[in-house]
Amino acid sequence: SGTPITDWITAYYLFDTLFVENKYNLTIPVWAHKYWDELQEVYDESYYWWYKSYLMKRLRGGPLMKKLIEIMNEKIDGELPDLKFQIFSTHDDNLALLLEIFDIFPLKLPPYASTLLFELYRGTYNANFVRLLYLNSTEPELGNQTPHILKLHGCEEYCPLEFFTKSAQPFFPVNWEEECGITR
Repeated sequence: SGTPITDWITAYYLFDTLFVENKYNLTIPVWAHKYWDELQEVYDESYYWWYKSYLMKRLRGGPLMKKLIEIMNEKIDGELPDLKFQIFSTHDDNLALLLEIFDIFPLKLPPYASTLLFELYRGTYNANFVRLLYLNSTEPELGNQTPHILKLHGCEEYCPLEFFTKSAQPFFPVNWEEECGITR
């Protein structure tokens, strides 16, 4: 387009467009190949900077995390006896936010169709645990793929639900209007 790239936001949007075009086998400009790696690096780092702030994690990632924990507690309390799994479909930036809430963001944008699994387990003495699994590639042509086990800081593979909840709770918004600076 001839637009000068003078900041990371412009580079982000440019790479996002080029990435989608490339993914779907559309023709991208010849010059883009020369700068592909550099643009991708800026793109990935921009996610980190956008979502590293406490407020952004709280307002963008907190509501979904709160909903996930509410569903887990409803299952434990017997309010959802037939529920075996719950699926949410979301964008890569929301997955990045969920990872960032627990400070386990890999500094690389989650690929399209990545999967973040939150498994709820009941252990001995009715103790409840959460296990996080991350499948960061969902290209069937690669064959069977094994998700990565993610560990929260201070937890093992199976994290007590109480610890998991305590770690996420600071990111649950309480008053949207106030926290977003909305005045009526």
